[in-house]
Amino acid sequence: MAGGRTAHWRALVATGLAWAALAAADACAAVCTWTGSWDNTPSSAGDVIVIRSGGNLTWGGGLPDTVASWTQEDTYASTVTIQTVYGAAGFTNFTISGDCIISNGVWMHAANTTVEANRLRVTIGGRLILGPLGQINVTAKGYQQAAGPGGSGPDHAWIGGCHAGRGGWANGYIDTSQKPFPTTYGSPTAPVNLGSGGWHAGGGGAVYLAVSGPATVEGT
Repeated sequence: MAGGRTAHWRALVATGLAWAALAAADACAAVCTWTGSWDNTPSSAGDVIVIRSGGNLTWGGGLPDTVASWTQEDTYASTVTIQTVYGAAGFTNFTISGDCIISNGVWMHAANTTVEANRLRVTIGGRLILGPLGQINVTAKGYQQAAGPGGSGPDHAWIGGCHAGRGGWANGYIDTSQKPFPTTYGSPTAPVNLGSGGWHAGGGGAVYLAVSGPATVEGT
């Protein structure tokens, strides 16, 4: 009997410790709402992120690499810059364990110059819902003007930068005295590289989304 009671109490103590651990984990998580500033600054992988209103937001610089969920409400019309980078070190991937809902506003990555440094890479464990007003827009966030492996420098004036395909002539302008188009590079079916800069603007950025659940895309 004594042995049975001891085992029973040990089980109760173990159960109590387990509940205490769960309570401690829950205490570390929070609903963090952005309205131009944070009511609770995100700090944990269990945090629930709500982007409600206010100005542009930069996600990086000490904010967690993983959160529980992300909801960008239709009252938010500004831009979120997610500072994920190329390479094996640093903030290489942003993980949203559950659903990601972007009802309004823009996602983008930081601009690049002459090397591949910044891209948008996000892993979503649940659903991705990009609403009609939502955007993932990395226009001109690739290599800067005329830079990159397929950049259109002085020898290629009026030609758009190349990537896996050739750039086009600007506004239908054709100059047969120009040198051949800049070189193409990267994969046309599974691209991971930045776009090269054209004669008048930067190239396109790079977006890599890994979504485990269903994706509904109504925005751009």
